[in-house]
Amino acid sequence: MSTKVITQTDNNQSFNVRVGDEIVIHLEESPTTGYRWALDNAVGDILVLQNDGFSPAGSGVGGGGERTFTFAAQKAGSSLVGFKLWREWEGNNSITNRFQIAINVN
Repeated sequence: MSTKVITQTDNNQSFNVRVGDEIVIHLEESPTTGYRWALDNAVGDILVLQNDGFSPAGSGVGGGGERTFTFAAQKAGSSLVGFKLWREWEGNNSITNRFQIAINVN
């Protein structure tokens, strides 16, 4: 088992992993503004979301940080993984950014 680390600079890229591998996606976020990253599409049963967490960049109140999504590659196949940066309570009109990757599991 190995871990594939993906960041915002990898937007619209494609990655190959193996069954059992872990995919860790880091996206910059400032949740105090109300904007948070969320899954924009279902990933099916090829990838399973294991964790969704936020880590502040510093000790200051109201500062930004990083949203981390961790997936496990469960079975062979291909999956598009998309995220949107939005204010959930304002709906899709509040989307300010999108991030998408393709994952091919062998």
